[in-house]
Order: sequence, then structure tokens, then C-alpha cells
Amino acid sequence: MPCSAFFTSRNGLFYTPIFIYLGYFLADYGQIALFQKKRWLSLLLASLFLAGEGVLVYIRQGLDKNFFFALIPFTLFLFNWLLKTRWKREKNWRHLKNLSIFYFFLHPIFIELSFFLLKSQQLTKWENGRWAFLLTIILTHLTSELVIGWRGKKII
Repeated sequence: MPCSAFFTSRNGLFYTPIFIYLGYFLADYGQIALFQKKRWLSLLLASLFLAGEGVLVYIRQGLDKNFFFALIPFTLFLFNWLLKTRWKREKNWRHLKNLSIFYFFLHPIFIELSFFLLKSQQLTKWENGRWAFLLTIILTHLTSELVIGWRGKKII
């Protein structure tokens, strides 16, 4: 169903409500022991679960298998850990926030553009994917930096 409606099953919109609810959950229950004691252990276990799921998905290739269910607890524990670390307070992270906004909106354009530009090349599927990945990262970052610099002000 997602492929016929959105041309791909890669659609983060399906996870958006879950992540919003996790934020509310963490705000309401952030003081319970699960989020206070041994935060690194919870994050480590969620990371291992995510890596294990990634390996399984890699072994059993299919059409756009990228809805990682382990991403849900991983994001919850990563966000909790980030909120409670001291190192983040030493720097103003606003620039990274602004970059992330542009990355989110621009990267699909450059994915499609990369594949379009590489279509005429005689590359294997693996090489084509690597070049598209590299081009997407570089073009997305450069465009984001240029737009932020051009605007000369904060996005939000």
C-alpha cells in the first residue's frame, strides 16, 4: 500500500506520530528509574537491537525494507541520553538544528538528481548507489550551508 500511494515505502511520516508521542512520554515520565539510572546501558542495548535488526534486513533484502522497529526505542534512549549529558551545554547547537531542517527537506531532491545524473554512466548497481550516496551528502550539505549563509539568519 505505501508504495502505490507514495511511490516508495520510505516515508518517515509514518513514524512521526510515534516520535511525537515518545517526546511527550519522556517529558511526562523522564524521572522514572528507566530514564535516570544507567542511561548508557539502555542506549547500548537499544543500539545493539537496532544493529541486529539492520543485519537481518541486510541479509533478507527486499523492496525498501527500511522501517526499523528498533529505531523507536533507540531514538527514545538516545534522546534521553542527549538531554541529560553535560557536554551539549558547552556549545550553541543552533547551526546543526538549522542544517538538519534543510537536510530533511533537500536530501530527496539530491537523491533523485544523483540517480538522474548517473543514469548515463556504465556503473554497477553497487557503484551507482555509492556515487548517489556521496553526491547526495555533498550536494545536500553544500546547498544547506549556502542557503543558511545567504539568509544570514536563523530558520526557527
